[in-house]
Amino acid sequence: MPLLIHALILRPEALGDLSSALQHIGDVTGAGPLELVAVKDAGAVAVPLEKVPSPPSQEELLRYADAVEQLAALATILPMRFGSTAASPEELLRMLSANRDPILAALERVEGRVEYSLRILAPGEDGAHPRDLEGTVPDALSGGGIQREYLRRKYQAHRQAEQLSREATELREELKLKLSALDPSTQFVLSDASAFLVDLSILISRPAAAGLGPVFDLFGKEHPERPLMVTGPWPPYTFSSLTIQ
Repeated sequence: MPLLIHALILRPEALGDLSSALQHIGDVTGAGPLELVAVKDAGAVAVPLEKVPSPPSQEELLRYADAVEQLAALATILPMRFGSTAASPEELLRMLSANRDPILAALERVEGRVEYSLRILAPGEDGAHPRDLEGTVPDALSGGGIQREYLRRKYQAHRQAEQLSREATELREELKLKLSALDPSTQFVLSDASAFLVDLSILISRPAAAGLGPVFDLFGKEHPERPLMVTGPWPPYTFSSLTIQ
């Protein structure tokens, strides 16, 4: 029977009565009978399914995410995207055996760490700082006429886009500097395809995460016009990139 894989898990043999914990997680989340398939110090947690729903319902996605979060509270894991499957337990075991080294490296990279999402909304059309857009337009765009008015608007839009790009870079670098001071091993992933002015995912050690509040408070005081939205802690979804053979 096919298996829907929820997560890869580090050193499952060191977790004590894991089977009882998996049964509990499966029961309370409604995910189903979670099973462990393991090879030495790497394993995978999955649930048998006759058919993986495609597309999944919102309820199924929420159950899946709930189970992954509870697994992350139990052990070091790499979450798998919904729809990751193996044809059988034997096929999953073969995959784990063939990819043991990269799986272990990826799991150890996120061990003891949690993910947060940091976002700053992009301003609307009237959200740019007027002081940054002051100044005369080039002489060639001065004067009347529909064409020159159109070009002036394009010029101002271009200037605003440049200003926002500079500001986004400055804000990102400031956040990185502050967070690296808290934990030099903090990892960052920038989302380029985003409607936000800043869209940054961070992976930070659990002890350092306890000190995030004062860092974010200080950033907010220094940039009251650019509120920082923080969500997390999450399992390391953004940092679970892994090439499987």
